[in-house]
Amino acid sequence: QRRSATVPGAVPPARWESEPDLWERPEPVLRRLKDEVLDTVATLVAELGTYSDAELVGLRTQSRAWATIVEPGHGVPIRSHSMASWCAIYCAQAPDYAPERPTGGALSLYDPRLGNMYQDAGNSRLRMPFTFGHFGTRAAAGQLVVFPAWLAYETLPLRGATPLVTVSALLRFVAEGGRR
Repeated sequence: QRRSATVPGAVPPARWESEPDLWERPEPVLRRLKDEVLDTVATLVAELGTYSDAELVGLRTQSRAWATIVEPGHGVPIRSHSMASWCAIYCAQAPDYAPERPTGGALSLYDPRLGNMYQDAGNSRLRMPFTFGHFGTRAAAGQLVVFPAWLAYETLPLRGATPLVTVSALLRFVAEGGRR
């Protein structure tokens, strides 16, 4: 509906992105999605971090979110976000699977450490997320992917007939009083 309002009667663009104001919208479905995304990322931060319970209670989340619709034959060019700590991408509608192009519509994350890290038998067979290398996942409706916002990522061109619809959010955490 938001895309139709911004491009009335026109042919939809190959990739449309809303303004980054979805979390401020009043629609109940967006409010529920915001709560789910923020809770999931906060749980991840708690699990990965060394924060005490008191410190976790003092963390405040700052975030913004936008919707993206990608038409078949197109993708999302490579990007990263330097002014956030986490990126979360929720798949609202997955594209069709095309067996002849199994990576079509995949979210690809690119590890910048490949040429800068010494590898030997002690670190060349680590499990995710500690391994080195790129990572890709096909979109699935209802899936939420969370990763460090500094990682470069892209969505590979879709090969089916169904558009990809996602909601992306950037998050950062601020301690009470602005402490890190």
